[in-house]
Amino acid sequence: MFQQILTWCAAGASAALALLTIGGLLAPFDPRFEMINHFRPFWLVGAAFVLVLALVLRKPLLVAAALVLVAALGGLTLLPLRDTAPKVVDGARSLRIVSLNLSPQNRRLDEVARYLIASNADVIVLQEVVCREYDSLFAALADSYPHVFRASESCFGQAILSKHPIVATGRRDFRWRRPSWLWAEIAVGSKTIRITGVHLSHPTRPFDQAVNMNEFIAYSRGIDLPHAIAGDFNLTPYASLLAKLSREAGVLRHGTFRASWPSRLPLPVVLIDHVYTNAHFASAGFQVGPFLGSDHYPVIADLVLR
Repeated sequence: MFQQILTWCAAGASAALALLTIGGLLAPFDPRFEMINHFRPFWLVGAAFVLVLALVLRKPLLVAAALVLVAALGGLTLLPLRDTAPKVVDGARSLRIVSLNLSPQNRRLDEVARYLIASNADVIVLQEVVCREYDSLFAALADSYPHVFRASESCFGQAILSKHPIVATGRRDFRWRRPSWLWAEIAVGSKTIRITGVHLSHPTRPFDQAVNMNEFIAYSRGIDLPHAIAGDFNLTPYASLLAKLSREAGVLRHGTFRASWPSRLPLPVVLIDHVYTNAHFASAGFQVGPFLGSDHYPVIADLVLR
């Protein structure tokens, strides 16, 4: 009887995982299915567990079904590697970017400032810059990062801070998300580089996310300068919207199998803070930083001009 219950459980889990896999593939047609894709590695672990259970139970049909699921989910989980930036081992770092969603009510701004200064980043990209409440952070960073473009008239504001002169700026607002993204062109030696800070709509607003991404692709496609994009995309590497961004805008991601959110758990679960660049850059490294009072961890990318 117990073996029969386990068989039913394994069969039910296989059916549920199959439906989740198919549902995730429908995300390009209906963004409400995108939420399934964000947790694809966990579905893969579930399928592997079902496979082990089916082998223990010696049920050939269940083993075959679980093998198909593991193969399908394994392939889909590895698929984001297609959109990663090329890596260089011996190239000198051209640019270091740190991106951090500060989160409202962050009470560790002194620690944030010390970390950002110690990071020796060329550019810092911040999200959820809460109006005047975070003025003290900018004051603490002023000597190290004298060039600032800040848009924080709303409590989900953003900012770009640079060691290098800022020569041009711009922004894009979307409904209540003001700005949805902002950009600054900085002069690094003889080069002009565009930095774009991003904070797209929340995953609970899938149709807004789809609109954001379509607009952002149109924006990114028209940039010929070396272009680095950093921020809180509210999308994991397994999202079809990020695959669309790479495919249609020609930008590649730095870092895939990492996690930056949420910091409130013993370990973060998903990577939703990303750095993307166009073909002018390669990757010299990507890492996730420490807890700094936010529900996000900072991400750090070292870039090399190709």
